[in-house]
Amino acid sequence: MESVVKPIAVVVEDDYFQCEQIKEILEAKNMQVIRCDTAEAAELVIARTGLELELLVTDVELAGSRTGLELARFAQQMFPNLKIVVVSGTKRQVPRGMTFLEKPWKAAELLRELRRGH
Repeated sequence: MESVVKPIAVVVEDDYFQCEQIKEILEAKNMQVIRCDTAEAAELVIARTGLELELLVTDVELAGSRTGLELARFAQQMFPNLKIVVVSGTKRQVPRGMTFLEKPWKAAELLRELRRGH
């Protein structure tokens, strides 16, 4: 039997309920979700993940010393074609190639970003 490798999504959100909502949406789309509470933890995961890494969803304000925007820039440097969604309760400008969703976002908005190419 052939093993199928699911695409990987890294979700970095320190709000448990927001994280669970994102995780449920992504798992319903047959993605493997790796949850991290801090940018530092997510950087380690991203650095060790291969080409199966398809998506990063990160809040801007996180526990730890690094922000979600710093994490997003790091991930974009490592994987220039990675889909990156930055979420925050306040409107933000994000670097080119990333998408911003303002909280409270709707599931349809996140799903639209999953379908969108670069």
